[in-house]
Parts: sequence; structure tokens; C-alpha cells
Amino acid sequence: MTNMRFETNIPQKEYDRFVQEQPYNHLLQSYNWAKIKNNWDSMTLGLYDDNDQLTATSLVLSKTLPFGFKTWYIPRGPILDWENPNQVKTFFDHLKKLAKQNNVIFIKFDPAYPIQSFKTKDRPEGISEKGKKVVSLLESIGAEHKGYTLMLEDTVQPRFESVAFFEPDIKKVESTMPRHTKKLIKVANKHGVSIEEGHEELLDTFANLVQFTEARKGISLRDKEYFKRLLEIYGNDAIIHIAYCNLEELMQETKTDLAGVMHDLETCPENAKKKRNSLLERQVSLENKLKSFEQMIQDGLPKEKTPIAGMLSVKYGPYMEMLYAGMDERFKQFMAQYKNYVEIFQWGLEHGCKKVSMGGIEGDLNDGLTQFKDNFDPMIEEYAGEFDLPIKKIVYSLVMPIYRKKTSKK
Repeated sequence: MTNMRFETNIPQKEYDRFVQEQPYNHLLQSYNWAKIKNNWDSMTLGLYDDNDQLTATSLVLSKTLPFGFKTWYIPRGPILDWENPNQVKTFFDHLKKLAKQNNVIFIKFDPAYPIQSFKTKDRPEGISEKGKKVVSLLESIGAEHKGYTLMLEDTVQPRFESVAFFEPDIKKVESTMPRHTKKLIKVANKHGVSIEEGHEELLDTFANLVQFTEARKGISLRDKEYFKRLLEIYGNDAIIHIAYCNLEELMQETKTDLAGVMHDLETCPENAKKKRNSLLERQVSLENKLKSFEQMIQDGLPKEKTPIAGMLSVKYGPYMEMLYAGMDERFKQFMAQYKNYVEIFQWGLEHGCKKVSMGGIEGDLNDGLTQFKDNFDPMIEEYAGEFDLPIKKIVYSLVMPIYRKKTSKK
């Protein structure tokens, strides 16, 4: 290890090639993520072995504080072999030395290294030995573990994520979905839900759907310019999927179906009780359906082709992150989000993805978001969580109470 070389500002092609080949890569450690976080300074770091081969990397985001101090943040990194203690220690030795030269108070990081993976119903008890081992390793180099937190609000990045994995022989993702989810997709199809995929031409539509979600949840996500930057910077690897419905077409189709049922009833013999009962049930169902659509239009919902759910996703190597979603809750019963999710998975599969992250969930696994994502039979990936690596320990001890107070108000 003594001959290993540590470099700053690794070229993009070399950097991304290495990161994308690693088992625990992440979009937030991609070279271009620094361009998304353009309100931070940044650098790409790399550790080379004796054969001049890149063995570890990190995208570091840097924020300048008063009096010339800085804090560094490594989102979902560094990217290295977490089961190789010598490599971990060597990388962090170099990192700490560089941080001291740059007047850094502390480095925050949260590795994309799963300490255990499981189905929700099969959650193991306690912390895995793998988790204890990596935490102990990082504490040995001076890092402070911020705890095995459960809630999304406790950390910058979620400690638990729902992740869909694809087997090599899968051709159609829908065929792998649970029976319940397939039924919900059929509901979407019966409501005429269609899916369109695209890029900047769908930006306005997507941004409007996100506003529905923000208003419903009382939260602030990202604005249109942020979404535009993602699309521009990641190019064809950034994709928007929009689900649409058309109430007017649904009404016409329902009226046509109802007319057919009424005709069949008129021609059906009185003694064909089983068939007549089936037709009568179908008549009631179609009439209720028609009343529902008419009521939606009376309530002010648009009757023409309307976007009702959307997602912006970004692919990075063999991995894709579903980043932002929006939905018009008034069309919730159309189950559009189920069809949209499966279409997104299919796009990822066809573009070389081995896994797709549906994003963070609460660690107690009892929230509605977890229950919704469980419809797609994901694995839950649990990470060790956040770490702070103090560089200027006295200053760190003085500023952290202020830092915690500020972040607790967000």
C-alpha cells in the first residue's frame, strides 16, 4: 500500500468508467453530479495502485464557510472496496491530509454500501455483522457514526431504499410482478391509461405534476430549472415517463359498451337466467362507471387527454435512480402510477440496468410509501448511515451544535 498514489481532479472518462464498474456505484457519485450541485465547489479524487490502476474514487462537494473554513460532503461515497480495510484506511489517510490542506472542519459521508438486503416481510432483527464491521472500521480512522437512524428526516440521504433487481433472463418486467400489482395494472389499462416517455419536451408537464404532489404533501421538492438541468446534463440517460388518461374517450367507450349490453339484454331469452344476471350486473357496473366519469367532469376535471402521473429517472451505468415523482391525486383510482412504474422498470431493463432504486423509505417499514413500493416486490437495502470525519476537532466541537440547530429547523 505504501506505493499507492492519490490524485485530485480525475478526468471524467476515467472516473466514470471506474465508478460504473463498481458493485456499489451510485448516481450521486457520478462525475456529472457536481454539475447538478452547482452551488457547491467540487473535486474528483482517486487512489491508484502499484500498477497505476484506479482502485478507489470519490466525488467531493465543498462548501465555503465564514473565516475561510470549509465543509466537505461525499454523497453516497466514497467508492472503494469496503471489505478491504487497508484500502479504506489508505484512502482516508490521503483524504484527511488533503482536507487539512484545504482548511476543512469536517467531512460528511454516507457510503452506498448495503449492510443488509431483505424483503420487508423477512426483515432480520438487529444490526448485521457486516454493518458492525464497517462502522467499527470507520470509527478506527476517526469517523463518528451518526447512528442507525430510521426516519428519512434524520439524514441527508435515506438509510433505507426500495430497490428492484432484474435477473439476466428477464424480458418483460410486468411478468415478474406480484399478482396484486398485475391486477392494478389491468385497472389502469381499463381506464385507458397510456404512457409516454421523453425528455425536455415533457418538462413542463412533469413540473406541473410535481406541483400537485408538493401541494398535497405540503412539501417543496425541486423546481423546473433543476429538472431541466438534470435532463441537459445527463442527456439520454435522463428520462421522463408521463401517464395520461382521457375522460372523454373513456365515457364514449363506456357508452358504447353499455349500449352493447342493453342490446344483448333485449335479445336474451327470459329463461336464460344466468346470462341475464351476468348482463344485468355488467349494466349496473357500466352505469356506475359512467356516472363516476360524468361526476369527475362536473367537478372540473379536464375531459381531454390529461397527464395524471409522472417520474423523472436517471440512469448511471447498470443502475437507475427514480428521482422525482408527481401525481394528480384526483385520478388516484385510475392506478396510473402502477403502470408507470413498470414501464420505467422496463425502460431501465432495455437500457442495460441491473437494478432500479425507487428511492428512500422510512426505516420502520410501516409507512404508506414503503407499502406502495412493496407492490413491486423490491429488496430493501439498508446502509450504515451517515458519518462525520472531524478534521479540525476543536472547531468541529464548537460549530456542530449550531449546525444541528440549523438542520433541525429545515
